[in-house]
Amino acid sequence: MGQSCGKENDSVSPDRRRSPGPSPATPGYAGSRRGLRPSWPATPTPTVEEPQYRQKLQLYCRTGYNIAVFADGTVRGTREPFLPHAKMELIVIAHVSDMQFRGLETGLYLAMDKKGRLYGEANPNDEATVWVEVLHGVYNCYLSRKYAHLGWYLAVKKNGKPKRATKAWWGQKAIQFLPRPSSPI
Repeated sequence: MGQSCGKENDSVSPDRRRSPGPSPATPGYAGSRRGLRPSWPATPTPTVEEPQYRQKLQLYCRTGYNIAVFADGTVRGTREPFLPHAKMELIVIAHVSDMQFRGLETGLYLAMDKKGRLYGEANPNDEATVWVEVLHGVYNCYLSRKYAHLGWYLAVKKNGKPKRATKAWWGQKAIQFLPRPSSPI
């Protein structure tokens, strides 16, 4: 035990030595008396805390309902076209397809729990509030990023109640949404 395989010699062969780094003649580097530095400016990368895009809209389901987030945290579908609780703010974060939906009236974020039910969440940093947009023809489908490995989509039944994600799958009308303006033109 404790014996090493191979050579007992700790010397490093000449071909495995560390290179001294780029020389001043290397393209992309500007040599100076202060040392080597990149010749291109460093650009800041966007963080998750900085939303890149915001838009006010309504989520209209193909079943005929708009998603509404109420003050008590319940989520339901409503047939009223411009109900204040149905007005949402789409917030794009990190990647173009990652987004959150915040109810403008309540300030709650649309989220999904571990049983596949929809609810309003006050904490915007909760992973359950992030949705991935997937295109389905002319409709958009929203897959929960937290439960994407299970294939759980945002869905509304024909009677306006939220459909459990365990019962919703690709191709159903209940998961197909059209984002539309939140106020009449």
